[in-house]
Amino acid sequence: MSHNTPKSDVSDGGARRRFPLYLTLAGVFVTLFVIFGLVLIGFFHSGSKRIELLGADDLMDRIGRHMQTSIGELYLPVQGLVDIASKSAPLEGATLEERLAALGSLTEALRLNPHMSSIFVGYDDGEFFLIRSVGDRRVAATTLDAPPGTRFAVQSIERDRGEAVGTLLFYDHALGLIDSRPLETADFDPRGRDWYRLAADRSNQVTTGFYIFFTTGEVGLTFARRLAGGGGVVGADLALADLSAGLARQRPTDGTKIAIFDSSARIIALSTPEMRVPVRAPHSEETVTMPRLSELDDPVYRELAALLDEEVRSGRFQLEAADRTWLASVSAVPTRRGSDIYLATLIPRDELLAAVDRVRNQSVLISLALLLVAVGIVLWVSGNLSSALRALAREAGQIRRFKLARPVEARSRIAEVDDLATTMAVMKSSLQQFFEISKALSAEKDYKKLLEMILREACKVAHADGGAILITNDEDDALEIAILEDTTTGAHFGGTSGVEPPFAAVPLEAEPGGIMHPDLDAETARRGETIRIDDLVESRKFDISAVCERYGWDGGAKKTLLNVPLTDQKGEIVGILQLVNARSVAGEVAAFDPEVVPSIEAVGSDAAVALDLRRMLQAQKDLLDAVILMVAGAVDAKSPYTHGHCQRVPEIARQLAEAAHNANEGPFADFSLTDDEWYELHLASWLHDCGKLTTPEYVVDKATRLETISNRLHEVRTRFEVLWRDAEIEYLKALAEGRPEDPEARDRLERRLDEIRRDFELIAECNSGETQMNDARIERVRGIAAQTWMRHLDDRIGLSHDELKRKRRTADPDLPVAEPLLADKVEHLVLRDGPPFGDNPHGFTMDVPEHLYNHGEVYNLCTPRGTLTNEERFKINEHIVETINMLGRLPFPKELRRVPEWAGNHHEKLDGTGYPRRLRADDLSVLARIMAVADIFEALTASDRPYKPPKKLSTSLRIMSSFRDDGHICPDLFDLFLTSGAFRTYGEQHLQPEQVDEVDISDFLRGS
Repeated sequence: MSHNTPKSDVSDGGARRRFPLYLTLAGVFVTLFVIFGLVLIGFFHSGSKRIELLGADDLMDRIGRHMQTSIGELYLPVQGLVDIASKSAPLEGATLEERLAALGSLTEALRLNPHMSSIFVGYDDGEFFLIRSVGDRRVAATTLDAPPGTRFAVQSIERDRGEAVGTLLFYDHALGLIDSRPLETADFDPRGRDWYRLAADRSNQVTTGFYIFFTTGEVGLTFARRLAGGGGVVGADLALADLSAGLARQRPTDGTKIAIFDSSARIIALSTPEMRVPVRAPHSEETVTMPRLSELDDPVYRELAALLDEEVRSGRFQLEAADRTWLASVSAVPTRRGSDIYLATLIPRDELLAAVDRVRNQSVLISLALLLVAVGIVLWVSGNLSSALRALAREAGQIRRFKLARPVEARSRIAEVDDLATTMAVMKSSLQQFFEISKALSAEKDYKKLLEMILREACKVAHADGGAILITNDEDDALEIAILEDTTTGAHFGGTSGVEPPFAAVPLEAEPGGIMHPDLDAETARRGETIRIDDLVESRKFDISAVCERYGWDGGAKKTLLNVPLTDQKGEIVGILQLVNARSVAGEVAAFDPEVVPSIEAVGSDAAVALDLRRMLQAQKDLLDAVILMVAGAVDAKSPYTHGHCQRVPEIARQLAEAAHNANEGPFADFSLTDDEWYELHLASWLHDCGKLTTPEYVVDKATRLETISNRLHEVRTRFEVLWRDAEIEYLKALAEGRPEDPEARDRLERRLDEIRRDFELIAECNSGETQMNDARIERVRGIAAQTWMRHLDDRIGLSHDELKRKRRTADPDLPVAEPLLADKVEHLVLRDGPPFGDNPHGFTMDVPEHLYNHGEVYNLCTPRGTLTNEERFKINEHIVETINMLGRLPFPKELRRVPEWAGNHHEKLDGTGYPRRLRADDLSVLARIMAVADIFEALTASDRPYKPPKKLSTSLRIMSSFRDDGHICPDLFDLFLTSGAFRTYGEQHLQPEQVDEVDISDFLRGS
């Protein structure tokens, strides 16, 4: 069969260049957007230029009209005020007092018209009355030498019999008189001023040219009018500085120049300070000539003057000056009852059109920005359209490498691509969920939490309302409910709920009468197959009474169920995972999705392995606990001297550890134990004396000083019996030989027998461990021991190999031989086979006696206190060495590695005098210190010791407080032992009633 590829396909594939989808889409859209953007920008630019040209004329017209209005606002209020003042009756008064009646209205007019410097009246008889604004005019204030706080000044000249009397008054803001002084310029005659002469013969208002004011020396003009009563002329001054300042405030741009000039092009006012006005002293009659436009230093004004010289007095111009293009507008400004003046406005073109240029430039920038945004959006959209496929390819690679942590985020507007992404997301999520479940199941150590986790994860996968886990009980051959949860009813049994499931076990064997309808759960276990029931109410195949009772169902609504058998690695059924009432997307009860069942079975498979593993671990833990309890029981049963000790110390240690764990303040506020640490403490407390298994019983149980395997006092008493018999024999032998009876012989015999009796009684007394051996007693023992008796029989026959070996370390004497009554013989010394600690890997520092044992009779009887010799005491203490060695050889897992330390350090003391390693406080953990307190307290309060009576709580605590004061036990723990009440709780549970006396813990706390 031929498999040739069509030629057209080959040629097309070889000739055509392939491009990524996102590049293709981006290229097309970017090209279209670029063309559209360039056309739009070009059109907008040309339109902006046209608008710019059309708007310039309108702007200049508006500025001209605005400036005309502004100039009118400067002139007209002053002109109107002069008209009103000419009709003011007070101003026609004959005296200063009468004229001051107009002070209030005229000062208010000055306040309302800040450009007006003064209002005055010149009378026909040569008198003068003036009100001047002083507050914000430094020239006026300086010229008049006005006192501080002056707002208005009144100048008055009155003539009395031809004599001019001048008065100067100063008022504050509230028109309160501040000062009054004579007016030095009283020779001023208003009738000689231009404004008076112009207005005296006219009925209408007149305006002067610019001149220097008599009082202040400022340059300005005056508006004047004849009083209505004809007695004088009223006038108002408008200073040039005020007019120029007003023009400056009207400039539309910073570079704008505004000038007011007359028909001869002489300057009236400028918005800029280019005009230099000659200055003369106040009260001078000197005249001032105002400069022309052409005489100014500013080239812009000179260029404008050149245009106006050609008899052009108004219009709109464009001129070049000072390296800038200027737009100029000159227009006539009609004034009320006066000659026309002209307003020239010169605006730099760049400033005038700055806003238009700025808008144009911003529009271009915005267009470019939009173009860039559009390009970015196109790239983003096209990238997204193609990136979904690339992302799905990457996601497939992630799934192949089992990297499932991140969800599939690829989405697309294309339905087919989005469906593929959704399917892949579901697959990845399912795998991730399955792996997480497996990981969680393998990590969870708590069996109850594990059951809960299995059930909840399965419900989550299947969208079920709840369910149960049934575990096989091999002994009863039944299924037991281990956990049950139902979110619809809130039912929660088993697991971490703390409530045991109140349901009967399900027998696996078919009961009589149940063959036709086998129990659903039992049938699942027997088959080992998943059983799915889409409507439990309608099911007739199985007996579902137990299931309905379990979930509180009584028929009615639809119920669905899924039973999944849990099979371990050996193929055995270990339980059943049961789920009930799957929910659809709409939230209604639905049948379990067949596509979900394999996932549930996979969860069940993992769950079965995890459960089997936990059951196996629990079985091993139970076995370990049983062995530990067996060892502790063996130690306690070995000797009545330690009976119950290994069982009671764990209880005390647990109560004290709980008190430290629950402390919210003090030195143990930050102390807490994990579950593993609690189990470590459990093991350590039960095994803390396991080394006593190696301690000889006769040493542990040694009740008297001469006791070894047996109480050697009986052997010693026999020797005394021999001495007794020897004394009697010696007496009777003398009588038998026929010697006359010596009266004193009987007395000597009685004295000797009494001496023997008393010597034995002393030896018997010294044999008790309660007898304190002082020097006198030790001397008497040695004296008694020096007595001899005759041994006639061989003491080296019938002996064990070891005992005979010890005998042979000395020569065999000839018989009969005199033996000391009590002796310390070489054969009494039991030698060591080697160093007691071997190579000492644990660093034991106990003082080691020279011999393993010393059974010397005198040596044992002379033991200062108690029954144990140094060698025997070491052998007793050596149990802790064996405890550490035994536990150190056990392969404890990492979480239990501190068991040897906690169990083996309970005889250490904080001051470093303990054993077996003389550890100090810094070397002892809190748990090791707890073990020490528990061990001591149990030993003191034990009521089943044959060698001592039981101690009361108060006595035991007093002894322990002395241990604390001596630096033997932890003071913080002892205080906690007292304040927590652990000592009393233990006493009420384990001590005899007479031992539990009243205790005032303040007597034993530190500082008490």
